[in-house]
Amino acid sequence: MKLTLDRGLKSYDIEDADGTPLGTIYVNPADLGIAARLDEARKAVQALADGLGDDVNAEKISDVDRQIKEQVNYIFGSDASAVFFKGTSALALCDDGALLLEKVFSAFAPIIEDAVGDAMKASRKRMEKYTAAYATPDKGLAPGQQA
Repeated sequence: MKLTLDRGLKSYDIEDADGTPLGTIYVNPADLGIAARLDEARKAVQALADGLGDDVNAEKISDVDRQIKEQVNYIFGSDASAVFFKGTSALALCDDGALLLEKVFSAFAPIIEDAVGDAMKASRKRMEKYTAAYATPDKGLAPGQQA
């Protein structure tokens, strides 16, 4: 027997600024949990960055990079960091001075926020279909009973 579920996954082809394909990730951007995981991961990444301090060495940078990539994977529920970073450190600096990690968060945060907002509106509209009949104060009262 086979059970097929629509988990609301959407595919996103990720590529470099020069158009080089990096891979595809699959995510349900309207998953309410992803917004919470994104917030948690941002806090964890900030704590990691704050913990770097002045005595930075290659081993510490490598460890922080690994932990950041684990957080990215936690957000997406898959090995998304392998696609986003493709052998590059999450701490790599871009031409504008931003971290590559910042670019990833900046690219995906609006997609997630919009999708969650749209999903909430659709859910509310769907629920109104079932609850509209009970919007009047006398609905469901026995004869002679007053609201």
